[in-house]
Amino acid sequence: MYVQELEPVADSLGLSALVAALPLLIVLILPGGARMKAHLAGLTGLLAAVLVAWLPTHAARPDALQRRPGGRLGLLPILWIVVNALWVYRMTVRTRHFDILRRSCGPRSDDPRIQALAVALCFGALLEVLAGFGAPARSAP
Repeated sequence: MYVQELEPVADSLGLSALVAALPLLIVLILPGGARMKAHLAGLTGLLAAVLVAWLPTHAARPDALQRRPGGRLGLLPILWIVVNALWVYRMTVRTRHFDILRRSCGPRSDDPRIQALAVALCFGALLEVLAGFGAPARSAP
């Protein structure tokens, strides 16, 4: 059975947590601070995540997706959601339904923050439905 090592970096929980946060910090800081394109920042974050999964354990080979059970199990669902989101977005833009959505959200409120909140809530629910798994958009009380 797999037993997770909680302090792989210098036997320190704080330092291990800081190293584990590096890929997320890279993805968040590079596009804003260094003005790097999002796809390059994402690839840099992926490389950092593989290195963080591999280096503290001193593995014999850099096969982090095979060594870590969560790597294999998490990759397919995340890619499935991203592919479906891109497909739905491109379909709505090409069929001009995105313009209909924009016109229908406009009269509800003049505040762009409220409009963005409504679109984000509906789009999140739509993605969960299209992906075929995940929590329902609204649960019963």
